[in-house]
Amino acid sequence: MHGKRASLIVNLRSGHTVLKVPEIGAVLNAADWKTDVYLKEYSGETLQLAEQAARDGHDVVIGYGGDGTINAVVNGVLYAGGKRIVGDIPGGTFNEWAGETNIPRDPVKAALALVDSVACKIDLGFFQVTGLAVPAHAMGREQSESEENEEAEQAEQMGKRGETGETEEIHEKPKKAGKHRQYFLLHAGIGVDAAIMAHINKPLKYEVGKIAFDLAGLKELPRQRPFPVEISSLNTSGKLDLLWKGQAWQVIVNNSRLYAGTITLAPHAYIDDGILDVTVITAGGPLATLEEAVSFLLLHTVDTTVTRNFRGPHLSISVPASIELELDGSVVKLKDFLRKKERKALEYAGDADKV
Repeated sequence: MHGKRASLIVNLRSGHTVLKVPEIGAVLNAADWKTDVYLKEYSGETLQLAEQAARDGHDVVIGYGGDGTINAVVNGVLYAGGKRIVGDIPGGTFNEWAGETNIPRDPVKAALALVDSVACKIDLGFFQVTGLAVPAHAMGREQSESEENEEAEQAEQMGKRGETGETEEIHEKPKKAGKHRQYFLLHAGIGVDAAIMAHINKPLKYEVGKIAFDLAGLKELPRQRPFPVEISSLNTSGKLDLLWKGQAWQVIVNNSRLYAGTITLAPHAYIDDGILDVTVITAGGPLATLEEAVSFLLLHTVDTTVTRNFRGPHLSISVPASIELELDGSVVKLKDFLRKKERKALEYAGDADKV
């Protein structure tokens, strides 16, 4: 690819990534690329910079950082309409996408590979909240503090019953794809791994790398408990077929073969096959499941006797609202993906374990 207008979005991290920017720029300039450089200064800015670059007409939006950076760039480009090329130059603590797609780990070599590459289409998974099942009393409280006439009309349309002890389901899909959904390239993790990632010491991560994850895991694992899961697939009639229901420690939805750069969770997965692969680490006896969680998260091995595997293009996964979620290694907050009514219902429910 030559003669492109590009934007290079740099995750500053501990500062060492900036040192390679002039060399990367020289490679891009030699390919007749006009490149604007943007330095990410605060959390969430990468997505904003990528979205603006795409709207401003840049042909290629490049993320220079780790998996979190390239994920944010992809989402920013998609929020702007998805009509730009995304490039990756690895420079983070975790660079699984670069490993999955054989991008050189050296930033300058990665830039050389980028200008000599051909753009291609890949699959993206996305996370979106399609409904909440909340205690009926929470819906009553939410209704009493909103516009009662409007809520009463909506309640009638939704068939709410409202008796004590029951739950009400809220299904309010957005009219179009937007910021109520977030895309991922590699995987979505629900459960223990996301809980650990939520408690990683970031300054320590920048200093010691992946060891910071292991240290956070040693602290968080004893606090974790199995949680109820329902996994369904969307059939050709547009209805959900239940695939599995039970207790689990961890659910991983893979778009690629590897997890954590070393574990082959989905050997049949391809990033352009239109299929997502799901691995569930089920909850058996307390000792066995704890050993498996430690083995999986810290030793990077999997006991296939305690895992269940499913595949499908469209999947629905139900878990308690209290369970953590990560996309491509970055923890996401449930409330950021809820519409107004859902946020109110979750707030008034009080106990997220019951939602």
